Amino acid sequence: MVARPYNCMVGCNTCAMICPCDAIEFPPKEYIKKWVAKGRVTKKAFEIVDEIMPKNHLSEEEVTATPEQDPPKMG
Repeated sequence: MVARPYNCMVGCNTCAMICPCDAIEFPPKEYIKKWVAKGRVTKKAFEIVDEIMPKNHLSEEEVTATPEQDPPKMG
């Protein structure tokens, strides 16, 4: 049972790493990435952010990135 589910973040596995009984497991990252892409989560998040952030705050590379791609190189 998850004690504080609203404190959880997708991709975080800290609780599993510190569990003294190894009682917590997560699906592989590839499985999560597949469902994030299928649900178009990234696109929906950008649409929400775009409504509340000033225009032109993201580069074209950031806007068009998908979960299947490596993150853009910084700096």
